[in-house]
Formats: sequence, structure tokens, C-alpha cells
Amino acid sequence: MKLINSMGPNPKVVRMFLAELGMSVDLEEVDLMKAENRGEAYLAKNSSGTTPALELDDGSYLCEIVAICEYLDEISDASSLIGNTAADVLLFCFLEFGAQVGQPMNEDNKNITAWFDRVKSRSSATA
Repeated sequence: MKLINSMGPNPKVVRMFLAELGMSVDLEEVDLMKAENRGEAYLAKNSSGTTPALELDDGSYLCEIVAICEYLDEISDASSLIGNTAADVLLFCFLEFGAQVGQPMNEDNKNITAWFDRVKSRSSATA
């Protein structure tokens, strides 16, 4: 398997999910700033031009983060993340990305801030 990776919250969700499952896959970087995801070569793999995409061993692709995470969860030997903690990964990645683009969390939301800090301290948060 190979993860076609880029910047942004969606690829981070999959990288973090992989880390939580204790899995690793080869990475292929796509430069969004150079619009590589809109080039013919990438669109042949994923016609929507979005990232990430997971290339399976048979040469087919999964191109939606929920489908990718569900697939990884099913083939993993680790405890399932779907249904008990996959939403935490999604929320963390989107809150983190929001802060990077000028939409930070409201610090008055103490419970969310404390939760975010706990998730941020997990090793998978650096994936």
C-alpha cells in the first residue's frame, strides 16, 4: 500500500489513524501548491483531485478519508478505532488546521482545549 499524501487536515487524519493503529505505509508526496493534484497523472488515480488517496496492493485507490480509515481499521491487527475514537482523530486534525489558517479554537472552551491538549500529546499527533 502507498498513501498519496499532501499538506492539510485530510491527509493528516489518515497519517494519524495509521499511527494509532501502529501501521506504516509508503508515502508519495503531492505538492498542492504546485497543483500536482490537478495534473493528469494524479487525476488518473483520483478524478476528484483531492488528497489523500490510498493505493492498494492491487493497484486500485481509495480516495475518501472515511473509506481509507475504515479499510485500514479492518485490515489492522490493532483494536478497532472506528466507533470509539476515529471521531477524535477527525476533530483534532480539523481544529489543528483551523488554528493554522487563522481560525483558532475559542480558549474559553476549557473542556475542548484540555481535550485537544491531551490528544496533541499523543505520539500519533506528529504523524
